[in-house]
Amino acid sequence: MSNLHKSYCRKRWDFPVVNFERLEIKTCCKTEGQKISFAEIEEYKEDLFLNTPFQKERRAEMLRGVRHSSCETCWAAEDSGLSSFRQNDTKLAKPWIIKDKTSEIDSSFSTETELVNTKNSETVFIRNIDKDHSILRSDQVDQLEIVLGNECNLKCSYCSPFYSTKWREDLELWALGTNAKELSEENKVDLFEKLTKRESEAFWNYFWSWFDNTVIKSVDRISLIGGEPLISSMLPRFLARLEESLIRRSQNSQSKLPKFIIVTNLSLVGKKFQELLEKIKAISSITEVEIQVSFENVGEKAEYVRNGLNWSNLHNNLVELCKLKETPVSIGVQMAINSLSVSSLQKVVTYIYDLSVEFDKEIVLYPIVVTYPEVHKPFILPAVFSKHVAMAIFKTDQVLSSLGDNRDKMIDSLNYLKSVLVPMYQSLRESQSKSSKWGAGSLDLARVNFYRYFSAYDKVRGTSFSNTFPEYTNFFEDCRRLHDSNSNINPLYDQIISK
Repeated sequence: MSNLHKSYCRKRWDFPVVNFERLEIKTCCKTEGQKISFAEIEEYKEDLFLNTPFQKERRAEMLRGVRHSSCETCWAAEDSGLSSFRQNDTKLAKPWIIKDKTSEIDSSFSTETELVNTKNSETVFIRNIDKDHSILRSDQVDQLEIVLGNECNLKCSYCSPFYSTKWREDLELWALGTNAKELSEENKVDLFEKLTKRESEAFWNYFWSWFDNTVIKSVDRISLIGGEPLISSMLPRFLARLEESLIRRSQNSQSKLPKFIIVTNLSLVGKKFQELLEKIKAISSITEVEIQVSFENVGEKAEYVRNGLNWSNLHNNLVELCKLKETPVSIGVQMAINSLSVSSLQKVVTYIYDLSVEFDKEIVLYPIVVTYPEVHKPFILPAVFSKHVAMAIFKTDQVLSSLGDNRDKMIDSLNYLKSVLVPMYQSLRESQSKSSKWGAGSLDLARVNFYRYFSAYDKVRGTSFSNTFPEYTNFFEDCRRLHDSNSNINPLYDQIISK
């Protein structure tokens, strides 16, 4: 009898991600996208977005206790003792609940559990669910993510050409960082084919039909991600159509409208930033808007990791958002915790807290741990870096004790940050002598690749790792010595360094 709480994730049911530029669909932001053919668009129509055979089979596997490889990000986190994105939500996907009238699942959730549909009172034992059962279909959307394209103005160190057009300038560096095979001309052709824009008016039309008929009835959050969505050429058309749907819904229903979230690097300047403020004000007059700003370092460290960023511009723009009083705009910070942000965690928490106090504004943190590529995993760092995590935990506790009662969301997010940092601290303290649990190679090889990537990074981008991250000097030297004694030749590294 399998304990299905170790394989079940409701996000496979209610968290679709739609990529308009590549005509890709996935459920949950952590999985790989499935490219949709033009024939499939006409075959599945509105079912494209949440009910294809592929999506239903993944749900069936979860109810059989099977861990599909497309969810590897969460499995890897859990196997390393961390809390995963999957574990943030322990409820069953609506409209199903356990027979005893609860939707919460725990270690007793198994193939012997009996479920009931709250809409029509249908019951079923999980062991009896076949490929055609209605539980494998989903018409309830909790959160929806939209990718308009991969247009971007930055080249973040852990990103890729799939999410930033700027990375096309440094394909060899990207391949080195992912430990991929050397890019031959044939491989480049295949890569560019994957990155080629695919346009389909039918895809657009079926999406909005599905949105108006299904999504808007249950969705709690709609997120616009990228690339950098604020420079997307599709943005004006998308916002106009979204506004139309939201207005129509508000006129025909008393139900609460979904929160609209924009995930941005907030690096627009001048007229373009003022245009952004106007867009925010327009949409916030219809529904709640949240701007989630992406950064996990401050100052020159942020500029190193997010190549092309001007920290002063980001800071000034964030201040302008904090000053908005007449417009009910929420602010969040997406922290991608990686190998280069560990030493900055305390400063980031302090920076966010100081802004919150100065402008009397609740700022919510959204920490995620980078697990790919391997050189960016914080767990390749030596035990001495656990002190930085400890200081971040201490600072988080200080902030928590200082926040007032009107900061519930910020308090919840800081507590979640602690739930991420505590096991990270323990992992850095206790597992340094073991092989890495997070990759195919040993910890030593991961550190060899760390040296190769960031020394090549400096060569390509004219930066200086040692000057920007002096606290990493001993670690970087250890990685260099491992590299010098390692017999594993990487022609791509030699090619970049020799230029």
